[in-house]
Amino acid sequence: MLVLFAVLVSYIGPTLNVFESWREGRAAESRLVTLKQENERLAREAKALEEPAAAMVEARERGLVGASEQAYVVKGLRSSP
Repeated sequence: MLVLFAVLVSYIGPTLNVFESWREGRAAESRLVTLKQENERLAREAKALEEPAAAMVEARERGLVGASEQAYVVKGLRSSP
């Protein structure tokens, strides 16, 4: 009887490890789905930026000017509250 009890106790650790691995696998699958969705979104953004007009809009948002344009800085303007 004591040997049977010892054998059963020796299976507790590996059984718990199996359940923990299963839970980690489910979490990893969920994270993978999230990362795939983000990858698709970033791929669409990269594809959109390949067009010259989109690149121009992005450059304007960052404050860049074209080669044939003149940049001006206006100082002393007060921002309204």
